[in-house]
Amino acid sequence: MNKPKLTFESLAIETTRRCNMKCAHCFRGDAQNVDIDYQHIDNLLDQTEVIGYLEITGGEPTLNLDALKYILNGLCKRGIPLFGFSLYINGLIYNESFIEIIKRYKQVIDVSCTNCLKSGNEYQPTKEIGRCNIGISLDRYHEQHDICMEHYQKYKAALTNYADVRIIMKGNSPHKIGRAKNLQEALDISFKYDFSQKQRIELLSKDKVPACKNYNAYHMFHEDQKIICCRVCMNVYGYLSNECGNQWDWASSDSYPKICNVSDSIWDSLIEYNKGKIPCVQFQELQFEKVQRELSIEQTMEWLNNPDAKDEPTYNQKEQTAELKKKMYALNHPKSLIESLENVKKEYANYIKAQENLRKAKEHEAKDWEQIAAETACYSYYDGDKRGDMKPQASTDQTIHPAIKTADGLRCGFCSKVIQYQGRNIHCTPTEDGLQCQYCKHVNTV
Repeated sequence: MNKPKLTFESLAIETTRRCNMKCAHCFRGDAQNVDIDYQHIDNLLDQTEVIGYLEITGGEPTLNLDALKYILNGLCKRGIPLFGFSLYINGLIYNESFIEIIKRYKQVIDVSCTNCLKSGNEYQPTKEIGRCNIGISLDRYHEQHDICMEHYQKYKAALTNYADVRIIMKGNSPHKIGRAKNLQEALDISFKYDFSQKQRIELLSKDKVPACKNYNAYHMFHEDQKIICCRVCMNVYGYLSNECGNQWDWASSDSYPKICNVSDSIWDSLIEYNKGKIPCVQFQELQFEKVQRELSIEQTMEWLNNPDAKDEPTYNQKEQTAELKKKMYALNHPKSLIESLENVKKEYANYIKAQENLRKAKEHEAKDWEQIAAETACYSYYDGDKRGDMKPQASTDQTIHPAIKTADGLRCGFCSKVIQYQGRNIHCTPTEDGLQCQYCKHVNTV
């Protein structure tokens, strides 16, 4: 059966159910000795064209670093652009391998943004660390706080210019799920379990239009593109559910209605799953009404406004806040406050708004992303050269130059671009005289 390629706006993958802590507020409950089967990852990625935002969940993700690497290699192997990434960890383990994996994810994000975004020629990796988020839980219920805080500081230092490493405090306002059922101060949201199953997964294709208040943020850039607008989650057993499917204890999550197993056609299964479901806009309105009926205003406000449950602001939030203040001070017409807020939100919209270049040129379709990702390992994208300045004007002087040898490969002796990496020719063509650089067309002798 032909399975169409899909654009996931937001995708979560559960890589393990193991954990090295037994926190009193854990909504998952007791850990399980289960890791994801790589076949589920392959089945999912084989049906994927683009991922806007990828989140890795658990369990404790650092206990299955091999799955993190396998997903990353799968993206490169298939040429799947990735524009954002996050995962939350408990911080009990400090692992150098974890640091290298996160750096690699950021490199693939940078390559994706540089080659696919409309403003790719202006993309600066060190100014976009907010695209790679690492949250470390340090709320009052977590065990061994001092060790985890020490590891948080070490991770933050090690991943400077690669990831936004921040403290997560939402656990200070727990839900009455899993182990947290024993906590008197936890908020009972059990009514949401059944109600959340009624929400439709919004889709966009040439014959489907999403009922979404953010509809204008979504664009199709080729006729056959199929976009999943809502967040979907895959568990360790390879089953997809809507965004609420992995927000419960293990038993409740496993019994939550599934869209399909990723070995099936995800798109066809989504169409079948949506039958009888409530459209997004209508669902949001009904959900708000239901919350008001189930929870008192005082209870809700007390829970939401708990100052101890505020996470560290993300890098993007800090940047946006600073930019917003600057714009507010510059306003000539104070009455246009709402309009100006909307303009700022639009300017900082996620990748989908700037995705118009994704299918703009056929050369992007033909790019070998595995080679591009390999090239980032040489840090050629971090040498200070202007973004997008990757194709110097071809010279008519085709003299022969000795190639520049590096630790991992070769660079062109004329324009200094990477032409060979770990013995593989990635941006050159072998000729009788040597390796011809695809950028400046000069021939290099080895």
